[in-house]
Amino acid sequence: NVFADLVNGPRGGLHVGGKRLAVQFTFVGDHSAVVQVENATRFALLSSGADFALGPYSSGLTRLASTVSFNYQKIMMACCASTASVIAQNNLTFGMLPPATSYLTTSISMVASKATALGQLADLRIGFIQADAVFTKTTCSAGPSQAAANGITMAPGALPIPTIPKTPTLAEAKVALAGLRAAGVNVIAGCTYSSTGAMIITALQELNYSVLALVLTSTNVPSWEGEYVVSPSPWHPTLPGVGSFTNWTAAQFVEAYAAEYGGDTPVYQGASFFGGMAALGAAIEAAGTLETEAVASQLRSLDMFDVFGRTRFDGNGQGLVAMIPLQHAPGSGSQAIISEASLAFPMPPWPQRWCQQLGPGKTYADNTGEVLGMECSGHGQCDARGACVCAPGFDGESC
Repeated sequence: NVFADLVNGPRGGLHVGGKRLAVQFTFVGDHSAVVQVENATRFALLSSGADFALGPYSSGLTRLASTVSFNYQKIMMACCASTASVIAQNNLTFGMLPPATSYLTTSISMVASKATALGQLADLRIGFIQADAVFTKTTCSAGPSQAAANGITMAPGALPIPTIPKTPTLAEAKVALAGLRAAGVNVIAGCTYSSTGAMIITALQELNYSVLALVLTSTNVPSWEGEYVVSPSPWHPTLPGVGSFTNWTAAQFVEAYAAEYGGDTPVYQGASFFGGMAALGAAIEAAGTLETEAVASQLRSLDMFDVFGRTRFDGNGQGLVAMIPLQHAPGSGSQAIISEASLAFPMPPWPQRWCQQLGPGKTYADNTGEVLGMECSGHGQCDARGACVCAPGFDGESC
């Protein structure tokens, strides 16, 4: 809706062969079900007379949907699929996201570089945990080799990579994490969805299992419990630059999205769909026609910058997008783009963080959602054991 409003309003339509064409979307639900997605895609294309197709959410569903769109010789913009084999299965599918195997690369490299600068690289022992889905398993499959390339030792006994449901129970997460702790893992990289990542954070606290770094490909824990987590993303609302097709910044897109959807902030998947439409629109105008092969040819050679960042595709139609490392820094209240210099590492142990947020000697069981106004009454600091070390002139449990 945001894209259509922009193109059909301020932009004056798509400029194609001397004409101005309006953009219209027809949506058909697939209930995120493999048994429905092919019929839903077929119905969407045939009932609307669509010129192009938008892919569904997830690589698994896109694998099926893009086969249907290809059979009808329609370009599909696959904006929420990362598995390389899905994008490469035909020459009319274009994926906005980078390969799933690249998601952890930047974050692992940054952790390794920071540990090297602090003289701690040799101490790192990494292990992985993955949600039970095509995307997450593909992401984690490249993890051990990426860690090795950055000089991080794989913890003995941490393979095979433990797998938990996309939305695990606390017990399921604790069993998998207990295995990593037994293997000596002190850096965890999780290939997760938001629900998976949130439960991993809860389970780590339940186990009082402290690690030096926690990388999760998706998590959304805005409280202090989500601090220090490193999360790679292909996009962030603060991305700088003005789009060549939309003439919008990422901030303008965020503002328009919030106005359309009740104040919500878009996540990268929403930005990917918007960016995919901008790429398709630019290719249509460059081709001067809606003809499939002419537009596809323009997409293959496209190199543009817009709301989603630099947009270009490899020989298989996969997006060449650099992952952006994000971290929920202590006290920040939200995730932000980080550099090696600004990376908060190592992560303090849980007893120290409980002391800072809940009070000295407190544990996860004492977490009621309320936090202290000041660490150690503002007269000291919490140590790794969870006790206050008071400044001169102050004493007592809370200084």
